[in-house]
Amino acid sequence: MSRDAVANGRSALAQLTEGTPLPLPVLPPHVLASIVDGIHKAWSQVPGEQARNAAEPALNAMLGTQLNRLIDRDHRLRMVVFVVHRGVESVNYDGSKLEKRPDLSVTLTAGIRARNFPFTIECKLIDEAARKTVDLYCKKGVKRFVDGEYAWARPEAAMLAYVRDGSRVVPDLSTHLERRAAQDDDPYRTQRLPDGGNKGPPRSTHGRCFRYPDRSPGDDPGPITLLHIWLDARRAGPR
Repeated sequence: MSRDAVANGRSALAQLTEGTPLPLPVLPPHVLASIVDGIHKAWSQVPGEQARNAAEPALNAMLGTQLNRLIDRDHRLRMVVFVVHRGVESVNYDGSKLEKRPDLSVTLTAGIRARNFPFTIECKLIDEAARKTVDLYCKKGVKRFVDGEYAWARPEAAMLAYVRDGSRVVPDLSTHLERRAAQDDDPYRTQRLPDGGNKGPPRSTHGRCFRYPDRSPGDDPGPITLLHIWLDARRAGPR
């Protein structure tokens, strides 16, 4: 990357974060609960045949469309979510990458909004027969949050899976993360494994391997908590 590109990226980042304490505050539990509930309601409106057969980009488009429709008629969701966008360009933690595109960006309402820092949801298919594995979910999903490509300003985000092979967060994802955590160099820096004991979707916590540029040591990003929202694509569709 040229020096000019680096400088431009840092300038864009400086404008984006000017006057913003980092990391942003933890979102209230009711906000996360409303988003998760909205996702499940929206997923129930995706036709079952599409859920079982469509490619990931098509599923993201359908889920985003249904979420925005739901915002218009669901008062609880409308209280916390303004709009959901798909594939919106974003900047990574140090401005060296200006065209990162997380799958779904949830812009929150006034009071919790931070318009330039939406709640990030990265989506993946899980289907062993199609080589869409839990390992890929981590390498192309979880790792992006650890490295500061996505959600670097927030202490929480979500991973969403369209599951076509019966895989589950516990034990499949938790076992995979546990094995990697046992290595000397854990790429996911797992601090807490997902478990089924929490209210709502399982959550994992991961250390982050970056620091905010040109910030005081007190502005360290700290760990990130990931909600793992796994949708059963075999039993989707309106009922």
